[in-house]
Parts: sequence; structure tokens; C-alpha cells
Amino acid sequence: HDKNLFVSPSPCAETRAEDNERESDRESDELAAALLGVIEPMTRELDTLVRDDAAQDAELARAPYIQSRRPRSLLCVQLAHRGRRVGMLYLENTVAAGVFTPARVQFIELLGAQIAVALLAVE
Repeated sequence: HDKNLFVSPSPCAETRAEDNERESDRESDELAAALLGVIEPMTRELDTLVRDDAAQDAELARAPYIQSRRPRSLLCVQLAHRGRRVGMLYLENTVAAGVFTPARVQFIELLGAQIAVALLAVE
């Protein structure tokens, strides 16, 4: 049985009506699912996916999520422990290209390994 967890920040003004919030959340979830459909096959071969400018990537540029959110830098790290994949950590930056330097990627991969251990411990 497959479990999907999407954690996606979305702007939320206290004055926004509840119906608008639900619609925004639904759209955000649909976009996240669409992005997962593009990234997941790409990460089967790789432990880490880094794109300095996602809009310029031939595989990603056509994805509705990329077209809508227009992220510049993109990083997706496998969350795995002892060969067992438990999820993916997706980070993006919509302001600047190339923000995920090798040092930052290495740190986030280390953090991802710890997240995987924690997720497995609560199962």
C-alpha cells in the first residue's frame, strides 16, 4: 500500500474566505501530484536530482507545476535507509538559479538520511 505525503507551503491571509483556502489547497495538491509524476521517474535512476534552472530543463519545462510556479533552482533528494526508500525531499527556489551548490546538496543529503531514519522509527 502506497502512502503519499505532500507538504506544500501556500500563502494564507487570515482574511481569505474558507472556500478560497480549500480551492487553493486543492490546486496546490493537484500541482504537487503533477510534479511528483514528472520527478519520480527521474529519481528512479538517481539518488539526488538537482536542476539549476528548472524552466530550462527539457524534461521539466512542460510540467504544469513548473509552468505555474516557475521554480528556478530545484532539488529532490531520496529519503532512504539501508536501501529502503521511504520518500523524497523536494526543495525549490523561485528567485535564483543555481542555489543548490555541491556543499548544500551534501548537507541536505545528510539531513535526508536522518529524516529517513526518523520516518522508519515511527512506522
